[in-house]
Amino acid sequence: MVWGHVRVFLSCFFVFLLLFQFLGTSPAAPAAEYAGALPDSLAAAIEEARVAGHYADALALARPARDELQTDPSAQPWAVGDAGRLVDLFERILALPALARQELAAADALLPEITRLGQEGDHAAAADLAARRHAALEHQLGPAHPEVADAAFAQGSCLVSARDFPGAEGLFLAALAVRREVLEPEHPAIAENLKELARLCYRKGDFKGAEPLLREALVIARAVRGDEHLDTAKYLYDLGAVLMGGGHYAAAEPLFRQALVLHRKLLQEDHPKIAHNLNALGVLLKRKGDLEAAEPIYRQALEMRRRLLPADHPDIAWSLSNLAGLLCDRGDYTEAEPLLRQALAMQKRRLGEDAEDLDIAQVLHNLAHSLRYQERLDEAEELFREALRMTRKILGEDNQFTVGILHSLANVVLHQGELAEAEQMFTATLASYRKVLGEEHQYVAWALADFALCLQAQGDLVRAEQLLAEASSIFETARLRAGSGFARSTFQASPYSQLAAVRLLQGEDAEAWPAAERALGRSLADLLMAAGQRSLTAAEVAREDSLQRTLGRLEGQLAALQKASLTDTTGQTRLSFKETRSRLLATEAAWAEFEREIAARYPVTEGQAFPLERIQRSLSPTTALVGWLHVGTDLERISSWGYIIRQEGPVHWVALEPSLIEAEEPTPADLATDLRETLTTAGSWPFRVTDVTRITDQAHRIWNLWLEPLLPHLAGAAHLVVVPSGPMLGVPVEALVDDEERFVGDRLAISYAPSATVFTWLWEQAAARPAPRTRRALLLGDPPFAAEHLSAMERERNEDRQPTGAKGNEDNLAHNLRGALAGDEEALAGLPRLPRTRDEVQRVAAVFPGATKLLGPQASEQEIFRLVEADKLREFDFIHLATHALVDDEGPERSALILSRTNLPDPLEATVAGERIFDGLLTMKEIVRTWQLDAEL
Repeated sequence: MVWGHVRVFLSCFFVFLLLFQFLGTSPAAPAAEYAGALPDSLAAAIEEARVAGHYADALALARPARDELQTDPSAQPWAVGDAGRLVDLFERILALPALARQELAAADALLPEITRLGQEGDHAAAADLAARRHAALEHQLGPAHPEVADAAFAQGSCLVSARDFPGAEGLFLAALAVRREVLEPEHPAIAENLKELARLCYRKGDFKGAEPLLREALVIARAVRGDEHLDTAKYLYDLGAVLMGGGHYAAAEPLFRQALVLHRKLLQEDHPKIAHNLNALGVLLKRKGDLEAAEPIYRQALEMRRRLLPADHPDIAWSLSNLAGLLCDRGDYTEAEPLLRQALAMQKRRLGEDAEDLDIAQVLHNLAHSLRYQERLDEAEELFREALRMTRKILGEDNQFTVGILHSLANVVLHQGELAEAEQMFTATLASYRKVLGEEHQYVAWALADFALCLQAQGDLVRAEQLLAEASSIFETARLRAGSGFARSTFQASPYSQLAAVRLLQGEDAEAWPAAERALGRSLADLLMAAGQRSLTAAEVAREDSLQRTLGRLEGQLAALQKASLTDTTGQTRLSFKETRSRLLATEAAWAEFEREIAARYPVTEGQAFPLERIQRSLSPTTALVGWLHVGTDLERISSWGYIIRQEGPVHWVALEPSLIEAEEPTPADLATDLRETLTTAGSWPFRVTDVTRITDQAHRIWNLWLEPLLPHLAGAAHLVVVPSGPMLGVPVEALVDDEERFVGDRLAISYAPSATVFTWLWEQAAARPAPRTRRALLLGDPPFAAEHLSAMERERNEDRQPTGAKGNEDNLAHNLRGALAGDEEALAGLPRLPRTRDEVQRVAAVFPGATKLLGPQASEQEIFRLVEADKLREFDFIHLATHALVDDEGPERSALILSRTNLPDPLEATVAGERIFDGLLTMKEIVRTWQLDAEL
């Protein structure tokens, strides 16, 4: 694949069933899902009399209730209306001729049987009885009576369970028309009706049709039930699912989080709806590309479902499928496959070995993905075709979920080399996506890019370029819907690299570079340019600051309480943990909504690469900007190019030697990866760098493959600005070795930038800033990580001597860093002191007179936070932090610098006092969230 489009359809299909598993089975009986106007016991007594045909008894029960509601000033209009309509119904029935009453009594007597059949799964029989009851009520009461609308709604619900969706839709529309005519505008029955119609729209992939229905239902729920009610939570959740289905992830996230807050507050701690809500939030995070955040949520939902539900419950199978899909996205296909086979066995035990059901089709589809990425294409094709047949039979041809499976099958056929058949499938996929999802949905972009790959394999580069250009345009729209800032950095990779490659293959060098540039550094460019263009009001700044600080405080408190609850026997800590978790969820929801509002209120012109002429103005005659384009088609070969930009002239492209995927020799990409890993290992064991010859050999081979071919365009260059990407990302160019056995860093000055656009923007900002008379610096070093480090510092101070190197701990450094990354307190305490960083700080301070120095115990999170609180960080031109760093490749926001670990405040006491928790770890998330900087470095 070009950029991993197919994997996304695992999430796509998971989301298909997401809404339905939460809402549950539609009612088979005519009673509305909303809580009625009468107390439960009274409503049950009235229904019992009605089922028995004792309408006079029912009337005798209903009249006092109506009278009481009519005199109750706190009663809502819809409740008063329902009670009055119930009395009117029984009075009307009692005034009918005997034969008419008998027909209605026979119809009402069907209620228990309809309910029983629905509970036993015989939905077709339940629908038949519901139709009989509906016809009888309409015959005697007329089509515009509210009871007839209830009966139509109940029959439609039975048809949904029986998979007759067109029949159900007609009945729901008829019921809604009557209810709008005869009921109060804010009646819960109207909200339920809207919700069921939205479900049918969702099934068809008509998210645009479902959204206004659910927004109206949510308005009614809030008006009738208030903001803190399970009905409100239900509609928040449903609307979030619809927005997520339409690709509006930033808008969906606060709704899911608000619903989760309400569910945790209003339900018992272990309730299946909480697991449903967690699962939905996990799906959302996964579709945004945040696999690290999604995985623990998936696992928590799965654990809850296994504990709360019967062994073969479909919710457990869905959770297994979701987790397997995430593992597939991570490349853990062999771990995913057994989970999917377990889920398939559960579904077949529940539904029957030969059953044809959407639940089974879902698991077949996801299992086929796992097999496809294990190169077991024939097995994958068979399962995809079986899932497609089932889905077509149940949902029809033009349905998002049917098309998603067709898209998956087309990719398998493509990789089997059946190009003509694949082209036909891609054509049908694209047409159906456009029909059901519109022109700007991300799935349309993915289908276009995959179709382009098929055409490229057939040698039709002109059409491939056209499709990729269209895919890139749609991708821009979808990317903005994912959220702001870092949410876009984890969103699906763009098709720009493939577009650039296709243009290069056609000799369109000038057009190729803007496409390649737009694939790089996008999220950072968005953040920088947004920071420069937003003019928040004082109230917005205060709101942003308050939310960010609250998030940081609550996150720390939650971690402290979770740890303390392990040894608490009173249960009080566990209670505090639950309360803090609810507050954190509510704040996260508010923050997500705030970010969405600010992005809408202050739109930034994003996604635009600076033109070449603007880039060149930032370069001196002796500066060259160097980058690479590395594109794998997954069909034939990997293609690589290097490009060079100088102060004048065009972008110079150099084709690098392609390498066949099947080649036994290491590819250029393999060599770059090997060097990066070797240097990482060497850096983790600073006293054990012994295989220097191997490192030098690797560095020389990479020079020959990746940099030497670019030399003709580097004449006169003294400074390289490297824009790394693909295999060269993370490779230190200055460490490469040329043919004369010299390091590149000894020949040229090397700088790095995430993209040419970001480099130019920063250069322009620096050029526009007046040179300060003095440069202020914040320097931090030699933080103590254990009590013995403090003792050593005290001895050095008393003896007036320089610190000596750490002794005896180097062998354990890599182990301790891994443990520290996992939050192991013992590992953190076991990290070796870095005493020479004190000397480092002193030497740097000599360059910056008046520098602020934080050394020893002062090199702490508390001191940094004090500067943040006083808004002092923006005053520094240079910030130099010399300490251990923890880098989390899978969850970059958790990467951290380790500051002083001594004299930390007790976390539980701070939590009780409602204060910020200090753990000595300065995370990337905290820096991005709270630091306001204007520093050059």
